[in-house]
Amino acid sequence: MRKLFVIIALGLTMTASAKKEKGKKVLTPTELVSSLKWSHEAGQKTDVAALDEILVAGDSLYANVQKLVGGMTFYDVKKIAIAETGDTIVAVVDEQGNIRDRYQAFMQYFQAGKAAAILSSDIVNVGKEAVDLKDHFKEIVDLKDPLKSLSLVSTLSTAIKQITNMGKAVKVGLVDNFAAQKSKIRTYIKEADQASGLSDPKLRNLPGVTLSDDVLTKSEQEVTASLEKIKQEEEVTKGGEGIEDMLNALDSL
Repeated sequence: MRKLFVIIALGLTMTASAKKEKGKKVLTPTELVSSLKWSHEAGQKTDVAALDEILVAGDSLYANVQKLVGGMTFYDVKKIAIAETGDTIVAVVDEQGNIRDRYQAFMQYFQAGKAAAILSSDIVNVGKEAVDLKDHFKEIVDLKDPLKSLSLVSTLSTAIKQITNMGKAVKVGLVDNFAAQKSKIRTYIKEADQASGLSDPKLRNLPGVTLSDDVLTKSEQEVTASLEKIKQEEEVTKGGEGIEDMLNALDSL
C-alpha cells in the first residue's frame, strides 16, 4: 500500500511539473532582449585597463543587441479567415497582423540571422576574456586596498554573469529564432509559388511547419487591398539583387 502511495505521489508530481513546463511563457525576441540587464554605465572607468576593456566591449555588445532587435519587424506565417465568406488563406504577417511581403520577410531574417551569429560569437569571446581576467585578477589589482579590490571583483563578476546571460539570449532568442522563422518563411514561399492561390489547402499543411492556432480574421476588402499592395512589393523584392541566391542557398542546407 505504501508503495502504491509513493507511485501515485510521483505521478502527481510529474504531471504538475509537465503542466508547469507546458504553461511556461516563451519570450519573444523583443521581450527577451528587454529582460537583459547591463549594469555598467558607458564611460565609467575603474582604473584597471583590462577590466575597462571588458566593460567597454560589453557596452558595445549590449547596444548592438538592442539595436538589432529594435530595428526589426517580426514576421510569422499565419492563417487568415475572410469574415464574409469563411474562406481561409495563409500569408506572411507582421506583429500587428498586417499581410506583408514574404520575400522581404525572408531577406530580413536571412540578414538578421547572420548579424546575430556574429554577435553571438563576439559575446562568447568577450565572455572568455572576462573569465580569464578574473582568474588572474589578483595579479592586477592593488590588494592593499581591500574595499576597492572587492568592488572591482564584484564589478567583474556582475559583468561575467550579464555577458553570459546576453550570450544565451542571443543564441536561443535571436540566432535560433531567426533561423527557424527564416526556414518557416522559405517553406511557405516554395509552396506558395507553386500553389493555385493563397487559399490553396496545401498551404495549411506546410511540410515541417506548424501553423499557429491563432487564426486572424479580416474583411474581404481588407484582404484584397493588402494582397494587391504586396503583389507589387513582392515583384520588386524578388527581382532585387541576391534574393534568388538567398532563397536557393537555403534549399541546399
